[in-house]
Amino acid sequence: MNTSSNYSDIKFGIQNNAVRYSWAFYFLLGILSSLIGDTLILLASLREDAFKIKKFLVVIIQHIAISDLANTLTFLLPTEISLLANSWALGDALCYIRAYTSYMMYLAGMSLIAVLTTSKFLILKYPLRAVSWSDLRAHQVCSLVWVSSLIMPILFFAVDKDDVHFDYRVYNCQYKLSSDVWKKALIPITGFVYGIVPNIVVVTTTILTLKYLADAMKFARRVHGSVPWQGVVTVPLTSLAYCVSTLPYVVHRIASRYINEDPPGLFHLQFYRIFNFLLMINVAANFYIYALTIRSFRSFIHCKVLSMVRFIRLAGRNEASVEGNIEFTSD
Repeated sequence: MNTSSNYSDIKFGIQNNAVRYSWAFYFLLGILSSLIGDTLILLASLREDAFKIKKFLVVIIQHIAISDLANTLTFLLPTEISLLANSWALGDALCYIRAYTSYMMYLAGMSLIAVLTTSKFLILKYPLRAVSWSDLRAHQVCSLVWVSSLIMPILFFAVDKDDVHFDYRVYNCQYKLSSDVWKKALIPITGFVYGIVPNIVVVTTTILTLKYLADAMKFARRVHGSVPWQGVVTVPLTSLAYCVSTLPYVVHRIASRYINEDPPGLFHLQFYRIFNFLLMINVAANFYIYALTIRSFRSFIHCKVLSMVRFIRLAGRNEASVEGNIEFTSD
């Protein structure tokens, strides 16, 4: 692991313990939301009645949930531990694993959101053609996303496999991209393909979907009908959470190539930390969005909560009964 980077110095960390523990609490909420929420999403997606939307979209939602869980393990959890320890406490091997997998998971999650927003718009725009879209095709599209996301860690290994360091700005291990090959050619190319293009797709297809919904509302009013909102606003809200969490980070990464601070100050230190930490929103928000906008998923969660409450009550009664029998026997 390369420890010669300026940002590997603790002076670039969070000096105020109260602020550092506040960020740790923020990440803890994200970890719990993702582990519980995305697990429930996967369980619900296996039932026919839990997501009453087109199965093609349900498959994409499954892959997004898997991506969010992977991001929780490779991004949120290591950051949480590092914030509490005020250093990297997981060893060199996990540092390399974190640095190599983080880009893959980030790119996969971003691309899967783009697939979701594009698919939703096309389903609304061309419903007859979308009838033939099968679960298998959805899995094939998502598999292509996962495979393409492997390109970045492969390039990392090919260019300089040891260009990894612990960055106190974000309390996580990062690939530095310090080789001249990255600066001259690979960063502009990969940045455009994996950074700019997916964001353009997400924003464009979301705007087109909202425009379609606005036109549908106007038409429904004229004919005294209604728009079936079940699952319709799910994708725009997912896109909104994505944009709030991801676009500031992408803009910062692009602008950082043209803004020099010596020594690093507000832009390269504080803004970079905040925009990086905002990425947690995209990982943790989907459960709340689905629960808010998909009635069938909300009913599934309600049933699971009731089942858990009944189980806890039954366990309490059984424990009280056992204690009563013990007291009776001792008497």
